[in-house]
Amino acid sequence: MLGVRFDVKPSGTSRAHHPIPYAQHVAPHYRPPRNPIVLCHGLFGYDKMGPDALPCLQLHYWRGIKDALCRLGADVYVARVSGSNTIAKRAGELHQALASVLAGQEVNFIAHSMGGLDVRHLVTHLRPKEYRVRSLTTVSTPHRGSPFMDWCRDNLHLARVGTTGTMGAVAATASVKAKVAHALAPAVTNAARQMRPMLRMVSSLLDYPAYANLTTSYLTQSFNPSTPNRPDMLYFSYGAKAPSLSMLHVLRIPWEVVDAREGDNDGLVSVTSAHWGNYLGTLDADHWELNNCWRWMQTRKRANFDVMELYMSIATRLHQEGL
Repeated sequence: MLGVRFDVKPSGTSRAHHPIPYAQHVAPHYRPPRNPIVLCHGLFGYDKMGPDALPCLQLHYWRGIKDALCRLGADVYVARVSGSNTIAKRAGELHQALASVLAGQEVNFIAHSMGGLDVRHLVTHLRPKEYRVRSLTTVSTPHRGSPFMDWCRDNLHLARVGTTGTMGAVAATASVKAKVAHALAPAVTNAARQMRPMLRMVSSLLDYPAYANLTTSYLTQSFNPSTPNRPDMLYFSYGAKAPSLSMLHVLRIPWEVVDAREGDNDGLVSVTSAHWGNYLGTLDADHWELNNCWRWMQTRKRANFDVMELYMSIATRLHQEGL
């Protein structure tokens, strides 16, 4: 396994060493948590897609991760909420789904991306009594928002539905555009004004309530101040950075946007934004590698990142914490 043959006596020694005692020092010793794990997906997430009759055609958000945790001995529940709704509505759906299946139990949440915000809203504002939340571990959750969503709001007229439920609800975000328009010739400005309703109409068809909840202004000025951590549970977090993405990678442009404003990031969420509670480390991965679903899009092998090892380590930490 490590390039060492145990069936051959090493030169200059009187006896061969048995591999078992040394394997204990080489192989990680993973343990399952004492309480159930709930896996929570991010934006546009799901539990699985495809026909149950044809498992080979199914696409799992947590590809291989649930099975690995179950083999470890963990009790795992994969949640599914609206892919693009607001944090509050997704949290409500999550609570409704868990209230019956996990009634009377203590649970540990592991959440990817926006899923971590759903859980924070759930535990702070809904304060479930049907089950007790012991911990939340977030993996690249934009706790302070994503500059890329700010960019989409400012340049694509997105992220304007959600905080109040109407088009244009997020306050004047086009100050730069206004200055540019003011400097343009009147004819061009008039033409731009005439096209603005059409642009807004097209943007409204592409906008989703979740977008406005993922801007840096909403998370830092509204959500975080009103959603403090609960003192009776533990919070852990991981961030991620993708130092090199192909120019053809779907996340390349978002990576550039976030990098220019907040530095190291995974293509959507900066390391700074991912910090929450007890920060456990920065992973060498892009945003979509963290749940293993889009592994086929990987452009290079990341020697320092093993997605299964990540979730085995999370499970083991929960066990060590008595959770």
